[in-house]
Amino acid sequence: MDLRASALSENHTDVTDGICMDFTINIDRASMEELDKAIAKCKDLVLQTSPLSVARKQLIKQLVELRQRLQELKEGNVGSPIVSTVNGHQFVNKGNALPERRFCECCGGLIWTIVQPWHFCRLCGFYVHGKCLDSVKRTCASVVAAELPVYESEISPEKGLAAQNFLCADCRRPIAIDPASMIRPCFSALLCHYSGLYFCTICHWNDQMVIPARVLHNWDFNKYAVSRRSKQFLRLMQKRPVFRLESLNRSLFDHSEELRAVKKMRSQLMLMKPYLRSCREAAKQCLIARLRPYVHFIDSQDAYSLQDLIDIVESTASIHLRKTLDTFIHHIKQECVICNGNGYICEFCQDQTVLFPFDDNVTRCLRCGWIFHRICFDKNNGICPRCQRLAGRASERALLTGVDDFSY
Repeated sequence: MDLRASALSENHTDVTDGICMDFTINIDRASMEELDKAIAKCKDLVLQTSPLSVARKQLIKQLVELRQRLQELKEGNVGSPIVSTVNGHQFVNKGNALPERRFCECCGGLIWTIVQPWHFCRLCGFYVHGKCLDSVKRTCASVVAAELPVYESEISPEKGLAAQNFLCADCRRPIAIDPASMIRPCFSALLCHYSGLYFCTICHWNDQMVIPARVLHNWDFNKYAVSRRSKQFLRLMQKRPVFRLESLNRSLFDHSEELRAVKKMRSQLMLMKPYLRSCREAAKQCLIARLRPYVHFIDSQDAYSLQDLIDIVESTASIHLRKTLDTFIHHIKQECVICNGNGYICEFCQDQTVLFPFDDNVTRCLRCGWIFHRICFDKNNGICPRCQRLAGRASERALLTGVDDFSY
């Protein structure tokens, strides 16, 4: 695979934005170790470029291609050879018939797989006739998602056809709401409910997608018509945990019982995290992997992907999380001696039942971190006996040494 017009071709040096990009790597023949080094170098160069510069966009495209190749080698699936790289698309030729009707995204014509050469982008799923390959104008959605992995925050931010000069926002063909009333021949204009832009019928196939802004502002999971460009971007972004709901729209938790239930389970999960991360037996059983496809829930309490929110409203997420948390609780409390040994005994009632931070009826002392029954802690007006004991010892040491070294 030759990275055309890029700084990754063998013995190629390019100077852009005052930064020297010197890669001596043939991506087709590179080993995984060489690809790792090239990826690290490319990442360093990205950080040295200005955010909106041409150099950064070029480097990000290269980074996407390097990571894709590395992933292929790791999976042992090199796949079909790349026929052409155009605007970030990596077009391959499978050479066999398609199971369903497909249309070229450049000319809109049907792809006759048996008699016509055809290609598709393995990164975003863009289908194209072989003869239309040189006419591809749309930047690959994988490049857009890598450069700016951010959703449109406004609900259908329409500006009107005049703002687009009555041209398709993608291919620049003439468009109009009523083509028959226009002076020049043009295509029908179709609104993309994600971007708020208008597209021709070749670039907009009325694909139905959930709109992120409608979910965040209205908790609306209905599907709306979007352009091909938007569909490919939304599909690539759908499983990325980019939403911080607490800061974006905290009121959603007040109106959605499913969301509130998942939030509580994620809080429990974060409290189980120290046990699962440090336990060899948990690692041996790959317990954390049972969270899939919600493994990112254990790394952050408030990061959600669009797919997470769809699963939450459909109750899929809560059912899976409840089952997985029950497995974790069984391991920590009953199955694993080491995890169980890291539990707590309430110092108020001295009940020998082992307590854990993720139990429902407990509370934690904010100073020393010990766990107590909530009712016992409240009866003692929130005064922690452990803190009192530690403060007493510190006071005794201070009297013996003449130094005020206690902090309680």
